Amino acid sequence: MNELQIVAFCPNSLLKCWSLAHRCFEGRHEQILVTATRVLGTRESAEHWLITPARGLDYRVPCRMLSTQSGYEHVDTLLRQLEYGIYV
Repeated sequence: MNELQIVAFCPNSLLKCWSLAHRCFEGRHEQILVTATRVLGTRESAEHWLITPARGLDYRVPCRMLSTQSGYEHVDTLLRQLEYGIYV
């Protein structure tokens, strides 16, 4: 399993009012955004990539896959493959 990186702690965040599923999505989204920014070079490129169908994900939109752990893992795996030059 890939190591996770803690982006920031937000103890007074409004996230406490949201459902556990939404908080999980937000955490996955931020983690993928950090990884995509590193791989693609800019946050703008990463944000665009997240909303564009990806060939390596059977043309699914990466952001839409982050609601589940398995979807998150697929997106993360694709980004890491791109980072190391393994194109699928």
